[in-house]
Amino acid sequence: KHEPGGLGPNDVRLRRSREGVVLQVEINRSKNNQYGKPQTIMIAGIPNCAVCPVQNMQAYMAVRPREPRGFFCHFNSAVLTRHEMQATLRRAVNFLGLSENITTHSFRIGAATAAAAAGCSDEDIKAFGRGRSGVYARYIRLPSLVPSARMASSVA
Repeated sequence: KHEPGGLGPNDVRLRRSREGVVLQVEINRSKNNQYGKPQTIMIAGIPNCAVCPVQNMQAYMAVRPREPRGFFCHFNSAVLTRHEMQATLRRAVNFLGLSENITTHSFRIGAATAAAAAGCSDEDIKAFGRGRSGVYARYIRLPSLVPSARMASSVA
């Protein structure tokens, strides 16, 4: 697909909480949410971390155009499409000399695997991925972390 979509310009916000600044992402429409019922994801910062999602989003928000049509955009405010995001990710992976087949879908796999490694419940992992079926178990890529219940649900 080459059409724009995804997050709107006001769907990502930085919020203060007792724990510090958190990233609030409101997803109004997705493959698993065709009816537009907003789903909110809160992402906490990671102190003293170069890849902290909150710090990196603050840096991006400081340089992105003031009146973009979409949250992820070019400097001329044109919306960044999924195809362009995938191409940019591919160039970055090649630049780093990584041979892995890393795609935008790898973020979903990484999140499910990290949640399982952190001991999150099956229901929490399913909720994080905004899914309703046992498909989430296929995203967990470390065999030692895949309990038999997850294995059974992914086969069913």
